[in-house]
Amino acid sequence: MITFAYGRMSGWRSYYDNGKSIREFGHVYRPVEQTIADGWDYYRREHRRGNVDKE
Repeated sequence: MITFAYGRMSGWRSYYDNGKSIREFGHVYRPVEQTIADGWDYYRREHRRGNVDKE
């Protein structure tokens, strides 16, 4: 459910910078293209061929 306050905030523009996590914690981020490609490969391998776990 979306609240009125959340609806108002959805029009705001936001900017996030990962520079602090890189500087202070040494985080290394994967390129978004690689992440999307890996996610698509996983989806094709596990879901498109009917390999979904049935509980």
